[in-house]
Amino acid sequence: MKILYPLAFIFVFIGFTQAQNGWVSGSVVLKTDKVLVGEISKKPIHDLILLKNSEGIHALPAHQVSYYRFYDRDADINRQFLSIKSHDFFGSIKFFEIVIQGNIKVLRRYHKKTPENEVNEAYDFDYFTLYDNMLVPLCQFKKKVYPKLMEKYPIEMSTFISTSQSHLTSTESTFCIIKRFNSTDGKSNLLAQQD
Repeated sequence: MKILYPLAFIFVFIGFTQAQNGWVSGSVVLKTDKVLVGEISKKPIHDLILLKNSEGIHALPAHQVSYYRFYDRDADINRQFLSIKSHDFFGSIKFFEIVIQGNIKVLRRYHKKTPENEVNEAYDFDYFTLYDNMLVPLCQFKKKVYPKLMEKYPIEMSTFISTSQSHLTSTESTFCIIKRFNSTDGKSNLLAQQD
């Protein structure tokens, strides 16, 4: 345990020295529900973010953070990252970016060591679905998640798939099916609340 503290300090120091140019305005919600606002620098390889505000610079590992968000000016989108327990051998908590919101979320995680300004959206990320608190690699969607969608909305999903010719043959068609499910499921929730 004594060895972990110096290692953590080294990672924070390395992260801080490399983060001097990569600060963006954002907010962080901790596991304690405390909200911190300031400048964020993300370190995806180490599952660590740095937060700079009037109180100083804080190193926040994924296990202390519920989620964080910021506006990405270069891509002109708001980005949000969740911390989730991964299903790897260690069961470690890691940051995942939300790609699609809804009852089924599509998440992604950066896995390459290429510079962030050279990132290829299709090849430098691993994609996952999050449904019923189950993190499933997108490549296993057809086997593990899709049957549950068909069970919940058999007519709506079958009709959509046949009319749109989305057959789970590509990532794009999988995204379309997930968006359709979220739309259908969202309408169902709204109807239930109308009573």
